[in-house]
Amino acid sequence: DFWVYYFPRFQKLTNGIFDDIDLETFYHAINEVKPDLIRVEANEITYLLHVIIRFELEKELFAGELEIKDLPVAWNKKYMEYLGVEVPSDTLGVLQDVHWYSEGFAEFYGYGLGDIISSQITHTLTNELPNWREKLQEGKVSIIRKWVEEKVHKNGLMYDTDHLVKKITGEKIKTSFFIDYLKSKFSDLYKLD
Repeated sequence: DFWVYYFPRFQKLTNGIFDDIDLETFYHAINEVKPDLIRVEANEITYLLHVIIRFELEKELFAGELEIKDLPVAWNKKYMEYLGVEVPSDTLGVLQDVHWYSEGFAEFYGYGLGDIISSQITHTLTNELPNWREKLQEGKVSIIRKWVEEKVHKNGLMYDTDHLVKKITGEKIKTSFFIDYLKSKFSDLYKLD
């Protein structure tokens, strides 16, 4: 819905580089699902696996089940097991994120949680403003912004995450909305049953 309105503007701003590409081709290209080494370049399907790998490794480190010196081998093993990707070097593997060597432990789960929560909030937005997607396709985002300001921003610092999500959506945090979102989006993209 976002790209329906913004793709022609994107084409114009890129000085014709994308003029010979239609919206559907562009949308498929930016949503390609392919396992990769780099978390910040991952697609929506495999991104959470990157997060899970880091979370599991941190748990093992904190529990004393894994030593720092063994982290590269454990990393490489999980990348092969979860993503089917062989890690050619520690630079492209265990050293790729700034979090650990800048002492930012126990932060990765927040990225995955953000995806899960955003899908649940989007589900509620759709129930309360059924025409928001059409407005987005027209470039009219004020109705969406107003809803987000009222439901999320206004209450954001007053509640912890669990309470905020329940206040907005009426339910505790659930993964089913994220799973449904991924199934719907990628089944449509890849013509899956």
